Amino acid sequence: MDVDQYDLSLSLVLPDGEPVRALCHIHNPPTASVATSSSTASATDDDTLQNTTLVAGSQGALLTHFAFVPDDDTTADEDASTTVFNTTMFRGGHSHQITALLATKASGGYVSGCKDGNIRVFDGATEDPIHTLTGHEKPVTSLSWVTLTGSDDRVLLASGSWDGSARLWDLETACCVCVMAGHENTVSVQGLAPASNPGMLEGKAGAGGRRGFIATGSAGVAQGNQIVETKIRLWDLVEDGGGLVTATIKTKVADHGGPIRGLCLDNDTQCLASCSNDGTIKIRDSGTAEAIFSLQHPTPTPPLILGVAAIGAGKYVSVTEDGNAAVWDTASDNIDTPKQILGHPGCVWTVLSLPNGDFATGCHDGTVRIFTSCPSRKASSEDIAALEAAATASKAKSSSGPSSEEISKLPRWDMRAVQTGRSDGQVQVFQRDGKAIAAQWSATSSTWIEVGEVTGSNENAGAIDGVSYDHVFPIEIDLRGGGVTTLKIGYNNGDNPFVTAQKFIDDHELDQNYLAQIADYIRQRTGASAPTLGMDASSGNTSAAPSMPSSSSTGNSASTSSAGEPVYKHIPMKHYLVFDAGAEKTPMQKVMSKLVDFSKNADGKSGAAELSPDNLSTLELLASTIVATNRYHSTTISDQELDLIVHLLKTWPTEYIFPLLDLARLVVLHPNASAGANRRKYVWEKIVPLALAKCSLVSNGTVEGKTSNIAIPMLSMRFFVNCFKSTSSDESAGTVVAPFLDGIVDCAKAFSESPNKNIRLSVATLALNVSCFLMKQEASLTKVTITGVGEKIISLIQSMLSSGLYDNEATSRAFVALGTVLLISSMREKVMALDSNTNSITLLFKDVEKYGEKATAVAKEIQLVLKS
Repeated sequence: MDVDQYDLSLSLVLPDGEPVRALCHIHNPPTASVATSSSTASATDDDTLQNTTLVAGSQGALLTHFAFVPDDDTTADEDASTTVFNTTMFRGGHSHQITALLATKASGGYVSGCKDGNIRVFDGATEDPIHTLTGHEKPVTSLSWVTLTGSDDRVLLASGSWDGSARLWDLETACCVCVMAGHENTVSVQGLAPASNPGMLEGKAGAGGRRGFIATGSAGVAQGNQIVETKIRLWDLVEDGGGLVTATIKTKVADHGGPIRGLCLDNDTQCLASCSNDGTIKIRDSGTAEAIFSLQHPTPTPPLILGVAAIGAGKYVSVTEDGNAAVWDTASDNIDTPKQILGHPGCVWTVLSLPNGDFATGCHDGTVRIFTSCPSRKASSEDIAALEAAATASKAKSSSGPSSEEISKLPRWDMRAVQTGRSDGQVQVFQRDGKAIAAQWSATSSTWIEVGEVTGSNENAGAIDGVSYDHVFPIEIDLRGGGVTTLKIGYNNGDNPFVTAQKFIDDHELDQNYLAQIADYIRQRTGASAPTLGMDASSGNTSAAPSMPSSSSTGNSASTSSAGEPVYKHIPMKHYLVFDAGAEKTPMQKVMSKLVDFSKNADGKSGAAELSPDNLSTLELLASTIVATNRYHSTTISDQELDLIVHLLKTWPTEYIFPLLDLARLVVLHPNASAGANRRKYVWEKIVPLALAKCSLVSNGTVEGKTSNIAIPMLSMRFFVNCFKSTSSDESAGTVVAPFLDGIVDCAKAFSESPNKNIRLSVATLALNVSCFLMKQEASLTKVTITGVGEKIISLIQSMLSSGLYDNEATSRAFVALGTVLLISSMREKVMALDSNTNSITLLFKDVEKYGEKATAVAKEIQLVLKS
């Protein structure tokens, strides 16, 4: 065996089971006040890790400390010992996934970067941060230390973010001392050591007497079908007399063919390394940024390289989305291929160099793995073989799909209601009718959202812009300002799903955070519902991929159940749609800013008063609760917060209330806001009537302002749409909601022919949810209510479809709503009589083909219902 070969040493499983997104290693481990659990793992001679702690940050927003302690039970004459570690897990103030970790210069402390845009500084002795650094507008993606040298050195923290900037922070004052803006999207940072590179020291220090250097890398921008402007920048940092730092670009290099994902510095050689989505690692002169070596992963399709770490003496480890860690040696005779590739059973998000020459990886399966080349620290041959087998099986499964035996061991689909997800976005596979069904947990709605069947087939072959693919999948995008657009992604067997997903994101300039979601969707080879990015996909059939009628002998999309009853693919609607876009930091800040502005203008109008400091604090607390979507399971909405919304809706001038409606739209999706009969009654009997009254004023033309006349009806109806989400599990909801159904449908009818596309989509979605509610609550509603509201829904849909204003998506929703109403037993007699006398429903299907394949398929199912 090669003495320099790396093998598994330890496997450390995160208690929350979430993907490992960040790692750091600290000395003098903290003594946490909470109870810890002790575990052991086989290894030997690991003295250099004794009395240190490995810190892992998870996608589920949790920190885990693995504190290595001596094993007092091991005798001196034993030839193998065990590594003992205490495990402590806590949140540390994080509300979203932890994206970066960095050990502080002082022993025991560390710094975290989070998707919420904040940087938190921990002393290692307590679970709460001692500082929270705010300033980045988007997630923090990278952290590093930068030393300014002079008569006495000054150490600053560097951070990079999705917001296109890098910042320098003084931790003694907890202040930002420099902003390096103008990067092309996501930024990676790496401090450099000028003292070892004379070429970088040309020029003089500033008035403050200290000077330093930093490298940044950018993700680039989309230009046509390519990512361009992915740049490495070297910055000259000069301290002024007041403690601030001026950053000047020393040089720029653009030699990567894809987004730059990480940087690292080899302290032995002082070379700078960068890794990229183009599948390469470039080893650079840290004084000029020019590439000395370019290392290419030896695969037919280059993988996305998500991280790189220097392990000393010209050796590097790169980690990839396809589940590998590659070891490179630039001092060897053969640098074109990796010295070793270590497989993992999932995407490897991060890699960390350890002080004893080992390295640690963070995997999507929730496991931190330490690899070593020291024979005495290697795990047992059984553990090493088990990892190799798991990695091999994972790669095989991604192409072949799960076996029948594996499917039988999965939790049952009909038991999903009792299985709560651990964090927002968690993917779980269930068994249903002998098939593996992937679902994603929505913390907002506290439900599992079906993504599709996990298969190994390529039954979705198709073409996009004349190019043929083994698979063509639809992706729906819920636009922030309202509306839905459907895009198509093509994938060929043998391609890298992450590369395909990244190209799709780049082509359409989508949020980089969708990468894993889209790649997972591709891997599942689904032929069922498409993911809706930015919208709750619990909409069931309405967010399904457009589909032609099945190729049965009858030429329709209905099948027959064992009882002889027809079973339709698209109707009835079984789940509620929601409008949940906007529960992020930046849009919520805009809502709060608008509320503050309106508060000042509202003072004295209609008896309204400016928001008091207490009321403003209440709204800010409410907004922070809504933004922290990962904590919906443990946070609450107070009566005081709900009362304030009611009070402001009552007292503020109508033209100023639309940001309140936007806030209410998101508040009602919080599980605690409308959970239980009393809370639900509160929402429906106090807030709904107020919103209906404001819409009535708009429809009567008595509200000033173009923005208000669009925003009030749109946001009111989206609020109504979301209100139905809390009624799905309680039959008593029928008695609470029933008194308002007529008013809600009348409101939708009043705006059904609006020239605004976003209002029209809101009308269609509201019709869909009302029809779904009538179907679900048929047993608890009176026949008079069902038939009365049902007839109004039919009249509304006729108005919508006859206007010729509705696009394909809104029309499809209208048809599904119509089909759902037609399948309610209490409505069947009235509908048949109505259509036989006037043929009014049948006329709606004229030229339905122009609204797309899905609308056509739903229309054919409705025609079958009318004939049955």
